[in-house]
Amino acid sequence: MGVTGLTVTASAINVEITRKAADNTLVDYNAQNQVVQTGTVATPSTMTLDLAANLGEVTRASGNLTIDAFGFFQVSGALALSKSTGTVKLGDLASTTNVNESTNPVTVEQLTIGGSGLTAFAGINGGSSDPTGLQLTGVNFAVAIQTEKNPAQGQTAREWTAVKASATGANFVGVTGLTVTASAINVEITRKATDNTLVDYNAQNQVVQTGTVATPSTMTLDLAANLGEVTRASGNLTIDAFGFFQVSGALALSKSTGTVKLGDLASTTTVNESTNPVTVEQLTIGGSGLTAFAGINGGSSDPTGLQPHWRELRRRHPDREDLRPRPNGPRVDSSQGLGHGRKLCRRVWPHGHRQRDQRRDHPQSG
Repeated sequence: MGVTGLTVTASAINVEITRKAADNTLVDYNAQNQVVQTGTVATPSTMTLDLAANLGEVTRASGNLTIDAFGFFQVSGALALSKSTGTVKLGDLASTTNVNESTNPVTVEQLTIGGSGLTAFAGINGGSSDPTGLQLTGVNFAVAIQTEKNPAQGQTAREWTAVKASATGANFVGVTGLTVTASAINVEITRKATDNTLVDYNAQNQVVQTGTVATPSTMTLDLAANLGEVTRASGNLTIDAFGFFQVSGALALSKSTGTVKLGDLASTTTVNESTNPVTVEQLTIGGSGLTAFAGINGGSSDPTGLQPHWRELRRRHPDREDLRPRPNGPRVDSSQGLGHGRKLCRRVWPHGHRQRDQRRDHPQSG
């Protein structure tokens, strides 16, 4: 390309374009294919035009793309781009009680970008034997940008955006002793127009092409408008920081708009705070099946540190009566010396019993 360090290559490239007449009609090549001669008498060949008229005017391209930007950012895989006209359904706005925005579909210019089977790297020394940075594998994504085609007189065309992505794996490489890996990654994003309307993809799904003609694939946008603007991500995460701190499990993060109801304050006798819902930005973070360790020699056969196990131990050993607290018996104090391979417990007798300490190693499973 003439730029040292920047490489862009593509293969299996396909382009399709249709244009309408002055009266907005389109030839329906799907109903009646058009075979076009592309070769000579000596070496004959053909191409077939087969795009349907109900797709509207179409401009789309696909192919396998590889980019290396100065060893810092690298990506390769199948990409598809499509521009066409169509209609979308909007969600009804609660703030406009005299108008139902979901009644009439809106004609839009649709720009979609999709990718499948992508691998990516961002960092330093990419492509060498000693890279440092973030690696992504099995990336699939879909982006849809909808722009209003016929806005009201004197109004700016509205625009709506949606993104959906997934990845089978991600890991940080290049720092000895630091491990960060993730799997089953999913991301979903929607953005509203300037009038606060959102496309209701739950009422009318948007299928985005993410592959090539030779290896077709799609992703479906299906988020409902009544969720408000959405930004959410989830996946399974594992972190090991030099054997000192380890955590693994499923994590989810979500940011959206919504409403909450307040409780009425007794001190404000003239106002009932519970009457009107309050519009808020909601940020939620959740985790499940998490395990953690902090200390030394984490992951080895002889760790020393803190590793919560009590609830898991009760679940795995429901018949171990000696590990359950009793009102008139010993209770288990698990605050000391928890290791990955064993659990050191101390029995503490309630008042009135002969005081004694008993230390035992209880085997851990898993």
